[in-house]
Amino acid sequence: MHKREIKTNFYEIGKIMNENNGEGKLIALCSRPGMGKTTLMFEIMKNISELNDGNVLFFSLEGFTSN
Repeated sequence: MHKREIKTNFYEIGKIMNENNGEGKLIALCSRPGMGKTTLMFEIMKNISELNDGNVLFFSLEGFTSN
């Protein structure tokens, strides 16, 4: 089976995402509030979409409150 590389323009992140072709992986980006997690994810998503001619889905629980 042909292994498809996911291009990100971020070497270390691309390396993690492409291990075992990313199959069955959930990658969590965590840090303290205000450190730029969302900005970084949007940049990664933009790069993946542009460099791989594909679509990307973003899901976040930021700001979510439970009653």
